[in-house]
Amino acid sequence: MKSIKHSIGLGFTLLSSQILERVEGMMARQVTYKYKRQTKVINFSFDKFHDVHEAVAAAEGVDISSFLAMEKQLAMSTRDKATLKEYRAKEFQRLGFSDIRFLKDEEKEAK
Repeated sequence: MKSIKHSIGLGFTLLSSQILERVEGMMARQVTYKYKRQTKVINFSFDKFHDVHEAVAAAEGVDISSFLAMEKQLAMSTRDKATLKEYRAKEFQRLGFSDIRFLKDEEKEAK
């Protein structure tokens, strides 16, 4: 009976450490982007930022308060999500950003 309890406990410990690794992996994400033709990589967490666009703007010190206000007004006036995505992409391109995306795990390991 002792060996069964021990193996169950050991299995639980292994399982909980695997879950913890996955959760930490999800929280510690990286974003890659180009700002004024220079490729950069930053750490990203949903605890700090609403989306990747806010994170890259903060990393470069770009004030996007007027953009966020306009985006909010646009969201209230349309139900079309494609319109919002297009507006966001064009505005960030105008600010000097391009190729904003999350890094995949394979890309992180290659670096």
